[in-house]
Amino acid sequence: MIAKLGAGCHGFGCKILRKPKELPDIVKDKTERIVQSYIDNPLLLNGRKNDLRIYCTIVSYKPLVAFINREGLARFCTEPYKTAGNLKCKINEYEHLSNYT
Repeated sequence: MIAKLGAGCHGFGCKILRKPKELPDIVKDKTERIVQSYIDNPLLLNGRKNDLRIYCTIVSYKPLVAFINREGLARFCTEPYKTAGNLKCKINEYEHLSNYT
């Protein structure tokens, strides 16, 4: 799993959890976080991890009213992905972070 700060950027505050039992240690400070499953065999484009986004605003659930932005966002890591499931090795943040800042 990977835990990210809810309002973070630049990869600050990202933690890779090797076991689910590590989660309480990460969330004990009560900081808002997003926790995601870590995919060790991701779909790569030109050997790099990527972040493809389409933005949507939901203004009502009943009835469902949503607006989808026609423009999306594509971001790519600056380093080729080499870790491929080996979380015991030293993490190279540039093969995981697709931030453009």
